[in-house]
Amino acid sequence: MTCALICVAAFNSSALESRDPRVRSFVMPTRVVWTSAESDTSSVSDADSLLSPKYGQVPEGAFKQGGGCRMVNRGEPASVLVDFGRELHGGVALASGPISEKGMKVRVRFGESVAETMAELGERGACNDHAIRDSVIELPALGTHELGNTGFRFARIDLVTEGVLSLDSIRAVSLMRDMPRLGSFRCSDQRLNEVWDTAAHTLHLCCQEYIWDGIKRDRLVWMGDMHPEVMAMMAVFGPQEIVNASLDYMQKTTPADQWMNGLPSYTLWWLRCQHDWYYYTGDLEYLKGHHEYIVDVFDHLDRYIGTNHACTLQKGFLDWPTQANRPAVDAGMHALMLMTYENGVAMAEALGVHPPKTNPQR
Repeated sequence: MTCALICVAAFNSSALESRDPRVRSFVMPTRVVWTSAESDTSSVSDADSLLSPKYGQVPEGAFKQGGGCRMVNRGEPASVLVDFGRELHGGVALASGPISEKGMKVRVRFGESVAETMAELGERGACNDHAIRDSVIELPALGTHELGNTGFRFARIDLVTEGVLSLDSIRAVSLMRDMPRLGSFRCSDQRLNEVWDTAAHTLHLCCQEYIWDGIKRDRLVWMGDMHPEVMAMMAVFGPQEIVNASLDYMQKTTPADQWMNGLPSYTLWWLRCQHDWYYYTGDLEYLKGHHEYIVDVFDHLDRYIGTNHACTLQKGFLDWPTQANRPAVDAGMHALMLMTYENGVAMAEALGVHPPKTNPQR
């Protein structure tokens, strides 16, 4: 009986727990961009101490005498804005020493630019719609508090309650997958080199639990966005488990007779991803694992090919700039359907099975 209970507990534990595939690392700020002006109502001193290497542990000596960046609110917020040197995904860890009053609160704002970090909610598109970038938290005395799950390079800290705060350190907590770059690009135009490098870094940032279309957007797995990401992944990082995980997630959450993300074209992009991933990696076992589902999806698609072999899919969508141009969308959907069936024939040949029943090229 005891053994059975232990086995059940172990099974439940493995079903409810999973290991985070991302690497957690700490990044120190590279510069203090700005502090609020010294006045009778607020002050900031020793802000440059935030740039010194820290351990993430408030030093024992701080118990008697506060150190680090001293922030004083005598009626007006005391503020400091730091730069971490590059775009990150994650949050910040604030290590605070002694505080003059219990329940002292700070306002933390994240931004990809100084202007965004300084903005109030509602200004210049600043919002908390998908990833929280502006919040107020209570800090502990002689402790560390972490917050944030967004994309940023800069962070601003405002002491919003009256009193004195010794801010020992502010470190970015970066969450990124360990994906070394295998591909590279160089040309005579340095700006173009920088554009490529930024695009590769942006793709890396979007590889979190799954492949997202943006770390500050709705953080969903959009198949239409994922296809170019998969193509870029092949060129920059090579085969990565996150591609399989994202494709599997979409299959598990979408019955074969329904559309991925509610859009027929996005189901077509999923099929194209399966094809392109196989022809890049040669992983036939992975393709075999999706054989039955792929066949069911093509059976569903066959219903939307007319007697004249025209694509009859409704809710056609390619991208927002062309959405109002219905003739262009209809032509694009027909072309996408044709390419998908060509991919289906190639996958059938790789699997050694009959190709999709309908041949839209007839």
